[in-house]
Amino acid sequence: MLPPDLHLQIEDRLGVTVESVSPVSGGCISHTGKIVTSGGTFFAKWGEASVARTYVPEMEGLNRLRAACGIIRIPEVIEIVVLESGAGLLLMEWIDVVSPTHECWAEMGRGLAEMHRTGQEDLDDVVPGYGFGAHNFIGGTLQTNDWKKSWPGFFADCRLMPQWEAASRAGLLKQDWDPMFSEIIDHLPDMLPASPIPSLVHGDLWTGNVLSDSAGRPVLIDPAVYYGHAEVDLAMTRLFGRFLEAFYRAYDEASARVPSDGHVRHQVYDLYHLLNHLNLFGTGYQSSVESTMRSLL
Repeated sequence: MLPPDLHLQIEDRLGVTVESVSPVSGGCISHTGKIVTSGGTFFAKWGEASVARTYVPEMEGLNRLRAACGIIRIPEVIEIVVLESGAGLLLMEWIDVVSPTHECWAEMGRGLAEMHRTGQEDLDDVVPGYGFGAHNFIGGTLQTNDWKKSWPGFFADCRLMPQWEAASRAGLLKQDWDPMFSEIIDHLPDMLPASPIPSLVHGDLWTGNVLSDSAGRPVLIDPAVYYGHAEVDLAMTRLFGRFLEAFYRAYDEASARVPSDGHVRHQVYDLYHLLNHLNLFGTGYQSSVESTMRSLL
């Protein structure tokens, strides 16, 4: 299952013997596995060049989250291997996981509030606007993170427009969608706050990326980090399977956030992820994209 050249690279770089490799479910972009070695047990992702190009940005995102998170556990990257062919492997610490408890979800809410506060001080020196220091990936899709001073401008130029253009090139858009999308882009300044405080966001916060370790501590994986409006994370927690209510109560309490009607904002943020799923998985997401756009008009 693990290509021989990657197998050898692990042994050479870590000075260990690989004893076994077993598949781990859950990955839809990379191959994933549990690697038991003479020096410990690890989690690995590997794939061809088109997939392996995401590993360095993923490592950078994990490292940035770890620096910002005290409550949430962020997996440590052990090694990245990139072969001459471009194929590669991302090796991380192995974490024994269990089903998240009610208290784990509450800790996740408190931890996310802590993470979102990162970047909210000394903004002129630390965070020059909305974006990130490098581009990264959401799933297998390139996510551009050019710094912008305007939040609606960032979300148009770096989020919605690139997804729309990719879907157009792939022939995934319906003919009557262009006027709707153009109207949404024109009205983004009316739908989104002009300058919310930039927060470090996970960027791909759905239930599949939230785990619990065996001690009950929340774990976050597969980030697509940048500095943006904190509500992009909250919106996604409701898009593909709502988080437990304990999460939202703990988040609101820890962030001193006054819950508000963010329905329109959240639909705009949802549109980005739905367009990405359209690009990744095809026409099965057309109805969700269309209904979301129509609800915004």
